[in-house]
Amino acid sequence: MQNATQLRDTLRTLVTEHKLQFIERTLMQRTRYITFAFERFYHEHNIQAAMRSIEGCGFQDVSIIDNEKKITSSVNVTTGADYWLTTHEYAHGDNATQACFDALRGQGYHLVGATPHHKSYTVSELPLDRKVALVFGNERIGLSEYALNHVDTHVTIPMYGFTESFNASASVAIVAYELRKRLQLSDSVWHLTQQEMFDIELTWLKRLVRGAEYIEKNISNS
Repeated sequence: MQNATQLRDTLRTLVTEHKLQFIERTLMQRTRYITFAFERFYHEHNIQAAMRSIEGCGFQDVSIIDNEKKITSSVNVTTGADYWLTTHEYAHGDNATQACFDALRGQGYHLVGATPHHKSYTVSELPLDRKVALVFGNERIGLSEYALNHVDTHVTIPMYGFTESFNASASVAIVAYELRKRLQLSDSVWHLTQQEMFDIELTWLKRLVRGAEYIEKNISNS
């Protein structure tokens, strides 16, 4: 921990005061109380657009299930959103969804599947009295049978036209924005802990400062 603190303090001297203030303000509004998981998204563009909405609404973590190829950032789509997120990838395989669900439950999350076919709650009704993980399915077939059967409940976005549902990235954006508004007004303890803020800030600084890996190595060897 001493080395980590020294590294954080050193890297802070190499970042402008304006950037540091922006990081501090952002961390104060960051949350892990609500997280998001994407199951077998087919189009990389949708992953990137969804990540942009999630980051913009102040959520920190994204789980990507059964991603068959490495995610490559598209600056035009994410505007660097993925740079600031903590991404958890679950490798291609039959048990990838189960592995993700087990990990999220181990962190205390209540799993909520987003689907137009199971109407347990609308997004405005979903209880926020516990940590929530929103699970979104494939653009073509939605959530897998396993996911539908193993989430704790379901949430839907009300529709008012002939179209059955929004596309994947639009659905994520709507849910993220609505839940962020509700979280701000709730009594839930949703802010990051001091340790979480420290860890995330250190990660961001290491990404921002060129040569940070050499600075870290020197501090570790001193």
